[in-house]
Amino acid sequence: MGTVMRVEDLDAYQKLCQLHIEACDVSHGWPAEGAVRAGVADPHRLK
Repeated sequence: MGTVMRVEDLDAYQKLCQLHIEACDVSHGWPAEGAVRAGVADPHRLK
């Protein structure tokens, strides 16, 4: 017999998925990690 899901479980899963999508959308606006590290190593490159 298969697993029976409760409506609450499905709603929580959908909210978790939506949170993941929103976090990805926000993080796409951040600079690449390499660019940040290069700027920290050489602050003059940020100008």
